[in-house]
Amino acid sequence: MSKKVKVDKLEIDGVTYVPESSIKNLAPDTDGMKYCVVRTYSAGVHIGYVESFGDKHPQHAKLVNSRRLHYWDNACSLSQVAIDGVDVNNSRIAIELPEIELTDVIEVIPCSESAMELFKTAPEWKK
Repeated sequence: MSKKVKVDKLEIDGVTYVPESSIKNLAPDTDGMKYCVVRTYSAGVHIGYVESFGDKHPQHAKLVNSRRLHYWDNACSLSQVAIDGVDVNNSRIAIELPEIELTDVIEVIPCSESAMELFKTAPEWKK
């Protein structure tokens, strides 16, 4: 009787292949807006739908239904935050704002569908 072996990844000629089920899907667009992690120079990290970028100042962005991420746990970078989410019990995710305009946007990272659901349902950190 043969024994089944689970393979998480396979490398052939220097190319790594992974099961399709392990690939995280990006969050769906809503009215043409992407759900993203947005890092700014001085206003911190925000997570929400990117409605637009400034015409005169492309480093300005308007987000809707966004939350500020004050502190996160269980992710080593914002790239991982966008794909895997965070430990909501040990992170500080502020209340949702209907809209916010940000200046000095440094990076915009689209979220996975699972991270988006986590951020939308995470408990609000407030005092």
